[in-house]
Amino acid sequence: MAANHKVVVFHYVLTNSDGDVLDRTDGEPFACLTGVGQIIEGLESVLLTMKKGDAKKIAVEASRAY
Repeated sequence: MAANHKVVVFHYVLTNSDGDVLDRTDGEPFACLTGVGQIIEGLESVLLTMKKGDAKKIAVEASRAY
């Protein structure tokens, strides 16, 4: 499990509620530092519960996004 002020590296596919792809990592994974507001709260809170190699579909409520 990741903790605050740790680098988390992951691939993602961002879709809207209709399943249309809005963004995705291509090639290199996305890297961020946890606990400093680099990613939205709704995503970070779930990432902090995951372990290396986990895959998960995450729905983020608007109130926990930017």
